[in-house]
Amino acid sequence: MYSLITLGLSAAAIILLKIASDKKLIKDINLIIKVLAVAFTVTGIFRFLLSDAFPEVVSGMSDPAQTFLRWGYQIGYAIIPVSVFFNSRLLRNIASCFTLPVTVLAVIFYEDTFKYFVDTRGNGFDISPEARHIFYILELSLALVSTVLMIITNKHIINVKNPREVIMTLILIPLILIQMMPSYIPAAIIKEIEINTGMFGELHLLWLGCLVAFATLLHFIFRNRTKEQKYTFLVFMAVAQVVHTTSPFIRGFTYSRLPLQLCNIAAFFYLIMLITRNRKIFNFCFLANIVGAAIAMVLVNFTPDAQNFWNIHYIYEHSYVVVVPVLCITLGIFPRPDKHAIKDMIKIFSIYFAFVFVFGTIVNGIETTPDYGLVNHFYMFNPVVAVQYLPFAGFTGEIHITFSTFEVYPILVVVIYILFTLLNVIFYFISQGIFKLSDIIHASLKKKETSLLTK
Repeated sequence: MYSLITLGLSAAAIILLKIASDKKLIKDINLIIKVLAVAFTVTGIFRFLLSDAFPEVVSGMSDPAQTFLRWGYQIGYAIIPVSVFFNSRLLRNIASCFTLPVTVLAVIFYEDTFKYFVDTRGNGFDISPEARHIFYILELSLALVSTVLMIITNKHIINVKNPREVIMTLILIPLILIQMMPSYIPAAIIKEIEINTGMFGELHLLWLGCLVAFATLLHFIFRNRTKEQKYTFLVFMAVAQVVHTTSPFIRGFTYSRLPLQLCNIAAFFYLIMLITRNRKIFNFCFLANIVGAAIAMVLVNFTPDAQNFWNIHYIYEHSYVVVVPVLCITLGIFPRPDKHAIKDMIKIFSIYFAFVFVFGTIVNGIETTPDYGLVNHFYMFNPVVAVQYLPFAGFTGEIHITFSTFEVYPILVVVIYILFTLLNVIFYFISQGIFKLSDIIHASLKKKETSLLTK
C-alpha cells in the first residue's frame, strides 16, 4: 500500500509541476527542481538520526537484497543534487540510468526497508510509525520527483551512439559505489576478515595503497576533461563526504559523533570552499585538514574485526580529507598555496580551535552528558589520552582548573594549539618543496618529449 501511495504522490507532483511550468504558472521550474533535490539530500541525512536497526542486526549476507539496495540507493544523496545543479552528462546518465531505477526498487521494497525502522534494536531517535511512514514517503518522493523532472526538463537521454560516454558512465558507476559505500556494508556482506589490523599491519598498508591508487585513478580520469567537469566532480566528492561524515548517527546520537573534529568538519569546509571558490578556506583546508588526516592515518587504531563499521568509517573519513584538496590542486581547481596560506590557516584554525574548546568544555560539564557521551576534540580535554599520543607531554596535565562541573587543562590546550600550528607551517614548506620537485620532473619530461619530436 505504501509503495502505491509513494508512486501516486510522486506521479501527481511530477504532472502538476510540469503542467504549471508549461502554462508559465511557475517561472523557473529548474529552481523548483534544485530545491527538491537539496531537500532530498537533507532529508536523507536527517534520516541517519532516526532509528534504523539494519547496521545492528544484519551481518554476513543475512539480507543481501536490502544490503545492495541500500548501497545503490545511498549514492543518490550526492548524485541527484549535483546532477540537478550542474550540466554534467556523466552524472545525469548515472542519475537517470542507475539512481532512478534503484529508487523505484526502493519504493517497491518499501516494507522490507521499513521493518528495520521500527525494529527496537535500532539506536537512533524513535518517532511514531505513522510519522516515520510520512517521513520515508517524503524522502522517496523527493528523489523520484526531482530526478524525473530533471530528465524531462533537460530532455536528458544517455547517448548510446557515443561509446566513450557509455564507457565512462559504466566506469564511474562502480567507482562511485565504492566511494559512497555505507560503512555498514562490509559487515553486512562478510562475517569476519582475518587480517592484521594493527598500526602498519595489513589493513593499514592496504588502505594507504588503495588511497594512493584511487586518487591517482581519479586524477587520470579527469585530468583531460574541462575545468567545469573537474569542478563538478569535486563538488560531488564534497557532497558525498558530507553524507559519509554525518552517517555515524545511524548508530545513535552522541556528542562525540557531532562532526566537529577537524577531519569531520572538513566535509563542510570543503563544500563551502568549492561552492564559494574561496582560496583562503582552501589554504586552511590544504594545510590543516591534510596534516590532521595524516596524523590520524599514522596513529590509526583499528578494532580487531576489520569489517567493523567504525574501521570502515575511519578509513573513508580520512581518505576523503586527503583526496579532495589534493585533487583540487592536481586538477587545477585551486592554485597551489602561496606565502599567504600560513596566515589564512592560522586565522581560520584559531577560530575553529577556540570554538571546539568552548563547545567541548560546555558539553563535558553539562549534566546530560552521561546520556550522550563526552567529547575530546584534539585530545585537549583529557591529558591521560593526550599523553598516549605525546609521551613527552606528561607535564600538560599539571594545571587543572575547575569551576562548578566544568574543567580546563590550560597547558594542554596551549601546547596542542602551538604544536598543531607548527606542524601546519612545517607541512607548508614541505609541500612547497614537493611542488618544486614536481615542476622539475615535469619540465624534464617535457624537454625529453620535445627532443624526441624534433629528431
